[in-house]
Amino acid sequence: MEFRTPNEARIIGVADLEIRNLLAPRQASVAKSLGKRWKPHLLSATPSQMGPLLRRARVEMGLSFRAAAAKSRQLAEAMGDERYFTASGSLSDYETFNTPPRHFHKVITFCVIYSLHLNEIFQVLGLRLEETRWEPIPDLLAGRPAPETVASAGADRIEQAGFISQLAGELGGTPFFLRSSLGMLCGLPRLSLKDFFWIARLPQPAHPYLAGGVVAVVNRQKKKPNDCASKPLWQQPLYIVLKRDGTYLCGCCSHENDSLVIHTYRGGIHKREELRSRDAEIVGKLVSVARRL
Repeated sequence: MEFRTPNEARIIGVADLEIRNLLAPRQASVAKSLGKRWKPHLLSATPSQMGPLLRRARVEMGLSFRAAAAKSRQLAEAMGDERYFTASGSLSDYETFNTPPRHFHKVITFCVIYSLHLNEIFQVLGLRLEETRWEPIPDLLAGRPAPETVASAGADRIEQAGFISQLAGELGGTPFFLRSSLGMLCGLPRLSLKDFFWIARLPQPAHPYLAGGVVAVVNRQKKKPNDCASKPLWQQPLYIVLKRDGTYLCGCCSHENDSLVIHTYRGGIHKREELRSRDAEIVGKLVSVARRL
């Protein structure tokens, strides 16, 4: 498909990192409409008022007021804050009377349920993001310790933070929205550093899902592998295995008699490794992986 910019298409950005949930993998599919030639339409100009912007975004998402209100209810329950919920009548009023919301929580709701960029809403409200970003996010909101607490920390604690700094450098800065939502994405209510495994710079990933991987999250409570050799590759659960010599393996596992069988796909070639149960220990099941695209 060919588009003329900026009349028919706009480049929003580059997708450089993927966070994939491995608990319920889904087979990739391509819409049939993308296989047909079609004439692109001209992009409409961005509305200059709040009401028309919300109306256009809702129509493009194919949502009724009731469906949009239901999505805002899900957001409020996920965030644990009723202020994110917006009733269908209120959504209609925002479009009709063209009035901005009184609480910033509603703005976040519009961005989530209508797939709006925060800058679009700021523009119609007459706010310029170019005049911001000069002040850091307050420690209270960011969940960081106070400066005096950091200053009083010991040298050993600073050395332990070296890996976190390296990880942030590899990812180019961790997105702020992951501060409290990462546990929900991984299906683990309480995350700790012990649940994260560094998988970057692997010469030959053991599974296609790990290609370009940076960090994997492991559920240490899931240590009983299922017989997955007969399942398609994209449905096979992955496990981290610790060998007696201190090295780690990652692959689909199954128990056969008194042995642990590990299936890997290094270089696209299926390999089978059989270990005695006393020579290996299943650390846990991979539930999420962050990888570069």
